[in-house]
This record gives sequence, structure tokens and C-alpha cells, in this order.
Amino acid sequence: MATPYTLTLKDIQDNENLQGFAAMPGDEVIDGKLKRIFSSEDDSFNIGYKLTQQDIDSTPNLQQIEAKEGDRVVDGKLKRLEQDSAFKQFMYSFDKPSTASDINYLADYVEQKIPLGMSRRDYLLGLLSPNTMMDTLNTKLEIKGNFSDGISGVRTENPDAIWGEGFMAGDEETKRNMIIRKYERDLIEEYGYGFTEGVGLANTLGSFAGMISSPTSLLPIGSSPIRMTLGSGGLSASYSVIEDLAREGEIDPEKAAMYGAFGGITGFGLNRIGVGIQKALLKRKETKSKKAEEKQLRESHQIIDKAEQELSRNIEHYGYTPSGALEIVGKNMNDVLVPAIAKTGRKLKMPKSKSESKQRLQDAVVNDEVVARAKFKLIDELFGSLSLRIGNLSQAVKGRLKKYEWKLGINTGIGMDKIKPFVNDLASLTPETKAAVTRNLFHGNFDEATRLMPDEMKINFNEVKQFLNELAKESKKAGVVFDELPNYFPRIVSNYDGLLNHFGKKSMSGFQRMLNDFAKRSGKRIDELTPDERALVANQFARGYRSTVDGKPRYTKQREVDLDYVGDEAIAKFYESPEDALALYVRNAINNIEKYKFFGRNAKKNKAGYLNIQDSIGDVIAKGRKDFIGREDELADLLQSRFVGGEQQMGKTIGTLRDLGYMGTISNPYSAITQFGDLGNSGALYGFRNTIAALFNTKDLKLIDAGINDISQEFAEGNIRKTAKALNTFFDISGFRAVDRLGKETVMNASFRKAIQSVSTPEGEAAFIKKYTDLYSFDPKLLNNLINDLKAFKTAEKIKKGSGKITDDIKFHAFNELSDVQPINLSEMPQAYLDNPRMRLLYSLKTFTLKQIDVARRNIFQEWQKGNKLNATKNAAALGGYLTTLNLGTKTVKDLLVGREVNADTLSHDAPWALLGVYGMNEYNLSSFQEDADIISLMGRMAAPSTGIATAPLVALNEYRKEQSDDLGMYEADYSKLLKDIPLVGPLFYNWFGGGAEKYNDRVFDRSLDLWYQWNFYQC
Repeated sequence: MATPYTLTLKDIQDNENLQGFAAMPGDEVIDGKLKRIFSSEDDSFNIGYKLTQQDIDSTPNLQQIEAKEGDRVVDGKLKRLEQDSAFKQFMYSFDKPSTASDINYLADYVEQKIPLGMSRRDYLLGLLSPNTMMDTLNTKLEIKGNFSDGISGVRTENPDAIWGEGFMAGDEETKRNMIIRKYERDLIEEYGYGFTEGVGLANTLGSFAGMISSPTSLLPIGSSPIRMTLGSGGLSASYSVIEDLAREGEIDPEKAAMYGAFGGITGFGLNRIGVGIQKALLKRKETKSKKAEEKQLRESHQIIDKAEQELSRNIEHYGYTPSGALEIVGKNMNDVLVPAIAKTGRKLKMPKSKSESKQRLQDAVVNDEVVARAKFKLIDELFGSLSLRIGNLSQAVKGRLKKYEWKLGINTGIGMDKIKPFVNDLASLTPETKAAVTRNLFHGNFDEATRLMPDEMKINFNEVKQFLNELAKESKKAGVVFDELPNYFPRIVSNYDGLLNHFGKKSMSGFQRMLNDFAKRSGKRIDELTPDERALVANQFARGYRSTVDGKPRYTKQREVDLDYVGDEAIAKFYESPEDALALYVRNAINNIEKYKFFGRNAKKNKAGYLNIQDSIGDVIAKGRKDFIGREDELADLLQSRFVGGEQQMGKTIGTLRDLGYMGTISNPYSAITQFGDLGNSGALYGFRNTIAALFNTKDLKLIDAGINDISQEFAEGNIRKTAKALNTFFDISGFRAVDRLGKETVMNASFRKAIQSVSTPEGEAAFIKKYTDLYSFDPKLLNNLINDLKAFKTAEKIKKGSGKITDDIKFHAFNELSDVQPINLSEMPQAYLDNPRMRLLYSLKTFTLKQIDVARRNIFQEWQKGNKLNATKNAAALGGYLTTLNLGTKTVKDLLVGREVNADTLSHDAPWALLGVYGMNEYNLSSFQEDADIISLMGRMAAPSTGIATAPLVALNEYRKEQSDDLGMYEADYSKLLKDIPLVGPLFYNWFGGGAEKYNDRVFDRSLDLWYQWNFYQC
């Protein structure tokens, strides 16, 4: 008889037949037949067909249900394995048998030597609590005698029942293998058949977390360099020894020495980081002292200013002589005025006459009014949502603008879906073939380009050609500038200067003349031309077209400059790739078409036939004046910001800095968890039951129904920058996009459910009509159709679940509700953001916060001003309660994830900050403001953009310079904070390895100590 072969987890993962048989690690194979020891034939199942990415790309149904590579189709139904889940991959790597801490391996080794039927978990709990160990032993044994004489007793539970029959009789190697097989069986029971470990970052982190998940990681090993070096080295060497004993039965001295050396070096490095942090804290204390001194100086100047105003007031208003006025001020303010003069060395200025006193007071009043008026307007421009401000002037215009944003998103999504197969085809070509295809496409040689394409790509290209022709017709009708050429394929210059230099100086002057001509025909200055318009002129120039006397381009067959002359290398260097150029062209063409439709009958064209935004806005204002009489200029200014300023693109340098900032701050699982706090708005505005139902039930509305393809408007660009593409990839890998999608779809579906409930009763319908009449008045039929659609959906659902129809009006309403709470399009951005592309870097990580302020402003403050004080109070309570609870919960989860201490006693302190954090305020900034009373510094801290990755080299260089310039050798460079900005893993690495968790825990301890002292002080 052949020797039995014992199956391992890898054997089963590599063999789909074994998975279908539901074989388990520890089962045996004899002469090609399965001998079941730990499995049952009754558990056999149909494993189905494993999907490939090619299957998904070629099957629209699979794409629609969001199937993933590795999922299986069983009996015609999709079975999701979630192999792309970063969290599940992390936990799988954490739980696998070979990922073990020293305590885990010690448990395995003891079990081999003294079989008790105790798992790794039993030993770990026993180590943490001796009482738990005694309880476990009493379960396994009926104790006889005394532990001082060794463990003895009558066995009540046979280890064979835990590890498998024959465990007690087996040798140590047999026991080792049986223990591993048991943990492999547990892994299959937890994650199912077919789930395999990936090779990504989540798996690496999971394995590492499993290795350090031991109480020994928290052992105090001293703070001196020698103690930390020896202690860390000793722990690492002992880990190697225990691992060898548990897995191999013998110790590898070389491996233990290597582990010890590496651990010692790590311990020494952590010690140096800690010393640097300690010095930084000392320096911070000195800085606080200096700021306190500056604060006292400012306050002293303010006291003198107040005294001088009182002098003028006493002389002007009360008729005192200068000496009498001085005497009165002295009586009232001497106790603070004398120290202030001594502190500043400044003399008190006495008005020389009554007229001078009057002038001083008038100047003060005028300055206060001007500053106040400017502040309020500036605050609105800097922080107020454009749609909210437009709504304050005209709800009808706001509604029409929201409809435009929705249609723009929907049609852009449809357009991108049409070109996606061809874009994917381009990306799959070999570099040589792609270069040849690109050259012919750009030059209009479609026949030659098609000849080079695979058959399937030819079909997709024909669809793109047809779509481009449709866009050209619509664009021409809308007064959009475009290349009216046969065999046109979009090409966009990415480097104007480089291209013109390639042609020579003569060409540069010719290009400038063409820009001048084009600007005149468009009714603009050169600096007002959009990137698309500059690209149009550059494309015409590159093709050899030259302006005629009347300023119109002459389309000739003979071209003076040919792309064949430019060459493939220059095309790659100076032009966007064909797939990026096509995507940008589609986005921009659809945007221009929808812009024209927005103005409708108010759309105006200039003599050259191009859409004139300024005149069109003027016509909208003129025909709707009854809604906003006296504020026409303000509304025109806001629309100008949306349709002119908002069309401007950020420079690539600023865009790159912003991308890098986001990579180092939110493109990680830690920040993805924060997104769950956003559900507080949904709970407060649409109700707890609606939000929970929308969160966990099947979604009637998806993001595609709202035309949303990006996390927020900040990321809604063509992804041309390499950093933008990388950032979007990080959003996918980290889970940030998935959580964001869940939050947005929850808001949409919760608002949809509430709308259905509202129109279900006469009272609710009346309130619904009152709320939305003005907003939807731009379309007389919209509100009535929406109400009928909501009622019809509810009726259909009652008759047959899942048969309700989601109409366009329902989709638009859900989009409208979502845009009210999240900055998903340009209309939800502040005016300053739209008008100043170079300032957009300052809005990094702040647009969502500003939108939350708008939510509170609209639902609390404006409701109160309208006289709806009860409703305003309810909204304030609901928003405060939901946002506090959810954001406090996400903070607690994140703290646990990165090793921060979570103490129930501090939750009452953390709760207010959880709410204030939604509105951009945090404890650090406000405590700093309390210390220095410097509003400018506070605003600087709050406005400063995050550019961690971009500035990391400078920070590191500065630390190094400080250390090198310290002649006394007292300064140690502190590089630990640089860990925070590593994409995907930054917060985890910083808190685990950079001392971040320890710093936080120390701050919490100090704060708790302060509160304890304060409490006892008050008690006394």
C-alpha cells in the first residue's frame, strides 16, 4: 500500500477539485484517492467558474453588478470572494498559521512537549491572567497534588479531540504538523475555500501585525541607548529561538544572531528618535514662553489704544479740556495703563484740539465699518458655497444650475463609457504599434491607423468615430469652437513652449499672431483663453494652418508643418497621449454643450458664432429680475465665477503639489475610516431608520445615477497628471473610494426614502411642495412629476418588491440632496476657489469642511432667521448628536487601529472635539490660540495646505542641518514625523514605529492629570 500523503492548505488552494470536495488540511491522499479525516463528503459543493479580468471586461452584466477578478459564478449566480478587499487580505495574513508572535510559537512548542489540548489563544489569555490559566487547566485536567510538584492530574479532555486522532501517540514532528494543519483548517472555516493570500501592502502589514501581536512587544526595556539596544536585540533573538523550536524542533544560531542584531539596531534607532522628540518638546516649551511675552505686548498696545480713544471721546463728547480728559482716563485706567506704557515704552498721544479729537473718532468708526463690511463679503467669497449664495438670491436659478451640474455629470459618464473600450485598446498596444497608431490618428490617416489595429479594436474605433461626429454636430449647434476637419481625432499639446521651440523662433511669433487673431474673434484677451482654446490654436498651428487677412483660419489640403516631420519622439514629448487627449476632449465638449443648454433661449453668440458667456448671463439676469431686484450685479458675478472662473484649470505644478498632499494625508485605510463619520448628516437630515436602511439594504440609487465619477469636485479632472493618476490608484487600493461611494449612495437612498415617506400623506406632501417649489420652479412640470414618480414607486414596491421605477426626476432629486451636503461639483465650491486656480491648493482638505458649515448655515441659522425657530433647534440637536456620535466612534476605531490608548473616562472630553472637528476646528489649534491670542497665526495654521510628501526632503534636510550645526552635539535630528506622509501606510507606520502612539498617549495622560488636579482644586 502506498504511503499516505497529508494534505496542506497550499495543496487545497492549488487544486480546485480538492476545494470542490471540501477537503481539509490533515486529510490524506492514498493511491490518488481522498481519505477523509477532518472533512465530510456531505460538505462537497459546486465550486463554479473563476472569473478573469477578461471575462469582466467583455461582459456588461458582470460590470454592472461590479464583479471582481477572482469571484466565481456558481449555478448562474455570482459568489463574491472579496479577494480585492484590503482589510480582508490584512486579516487573512494576520491569522495565517505561519504569521505568529513569540507567544504563539511558545504555545505550539509547549503543546508539543506537554500536550494539554490548549490553543494559542488559551496560552495567550493565560499569560495575561493567571486566573484564566487556572480555569483553562481545570477544564483540561482534574488537578491532583500541587503545582510545585509539577502538573499532574486526571485528564478530562483528550488533546486528540483538538488536534486530531493520533496526536498524543505521535512524535514531536507529527505533533508540529498536526498543530499547523489544525490552524489551516481554522483559516478555511473563517475565509472559505478559494480565498488566497495576495502580495500587496495589506498582506505585508497583516503579517507584521501578527508577528508583533504579543504582550512581550510592550515589555519595558529601558530608555538608555544601551538598554534599548540590548533589550530589543534580546527580544528579537528570543523570537527566533522560539520560532525555530516550534516549527523545526532545533535552534538555528546564525538566524538567532541575525534577528538579534537587527532588533538591536532598531532599538537603538528608536532611542535616538525618542531623544529627538524630547528635545523638540523642550524647545516647544521655550517657544510658548516667547509667545506669551508677545501676547502681553499686544495687549499692552491695545490698552494704550483704548486710552487714546477715551481721551478723544472725553474732549469731543463731554467737553473736557485735555488735562481734564487725562485726569478722567487716569482714574479709570491707571492700574493697567501705567504697566502697559512701561511694557511698550510707548507714549500716550494727547489730541491737540477738539477738532483733532473729532477726526480721530470719525476715522475709527469709518475704519471699523469698512473692515466689517469687507470681512463679511470676503468671508462669503472665501468660504461660502456658490450654490447657497445663488439660492439666497434666486432659488429658481439655483435649481437650474443644479440641473446643469447633474446633466453634465450624467452625460460625461455616458461619453466616457463610450470611449472606454477604445481607450483600453490603446493602452494594451505594444509601444511601437501605439506610436504608429498615434501618429496616424493625430495626422488624420484613419485608414492606416485602422490597418494597424486588432479586429476588436477596429470595431471600438468605429464607435468612437461615430461618437466624435455626434459631438461635433452638437458642438457646432452650441457655438463651441472645434476643429472642423475630416478624420478629426483630438490631440492636445501638453508642452506649448517645447513644441514651439521645436519648430523654431519664427514659429513662436507665428503662433502668437494666431493666438491674437483667435482672441479677437472670440471677444477675449489672450490671458482669458482657456486651455482648450489654446490647444485648438496650437493644433491648427502644428497642422500647418495660418491665419488669413480676415483672421479666419484657411483649411487647406497642403500643410506647411506635418506631424511626420515632428516625429514620434516629439509627439510623445509635446502632446498628451491619445487616450488622455480623447478623454479630455470628450469631457470638455460635453461641458460646452451642456453649458449652452443651461442658458437655453438666453444663450447669446458673438459675430463669429461662438457662445458669449457674459451676454448670456446678462440675458438670464434681465429676464429674471423680479426674483432678485437690486442684487443683479451680485448674481451676475456669481454666475460669471461658475462659467468663466470655474473653467480655469490649475497649473500642473500646483496640481502636483495638491496630489502629493492628498497622497500623504487621506490615501490610506486610516483616513477611509473617517468617511463613516459623514453619515451623521444623513441621519440628522433624513432620519435614523432611513439611513440604516439605505446603508445596509440594496441601493435603489447608485453613483452613476447622479453622474458622479469622483470623490469630490477637487478630484474631478482629466487625470492627465501622473500624480493624479497615482492618487486615484491609491484611493482604490486604500479603500477610501469604496467607503466614499458607500457614504454618497447612503445619502442619496436615505433622501429618496424620506421623499417617499413625505409624499405618502397629505400633510407631508404639502410640506414637500413648500420646501421645493421655488427650487424646482425653473421647470413648471418637474415638481409635480417628481411627486407622482415617488408615489408610483411606492405603489409598485408594495405590489412587487423591486419593480419600482427610478425616473430621471428621482435621480435629479437625489443628486440635488447629495450636492447639498457634499462638494461634488463646481457649484458647491466657494467663489474664491473658482476665480483663483492658483489658490486652490489652499483649499486642500477643506472643501468638505466648508460644505458642512454650509449645511449648518442652511438648516440652522437660515431656518432661525426665517422664523422657524423650533425646526432650527431640532436640526441643531440632530446634527450635533449624529455628527458627535459617529465621529467619536470613528476616532475610537482609528485609535485602536494604530495602538493609541482608548479610555472611557476621556470620551466626554473627546466628544465636543469630535463635533468641532467637522467644522475645521481642533484642540491643538484652539489651545495654541488660547496661549498666544494670535488670530493671524490661527488662520495660518488652519489655511496651510498639506504638502507633506513634496516638502519631506526639505524637512529632512532641515533636521539634518540643525543637527550638524549644533556645535555642542545636543540636537538630535527628528525624522519620525516623515513617516506620516507615506501613502497607504503613513499613519500606521508613524504610530507603530515612529512613536506617534506613544506621543498621543503621553498627551492624553498629561491632559487627564491636569483635569484631575483641576477637579481636586475645585473640590477644595
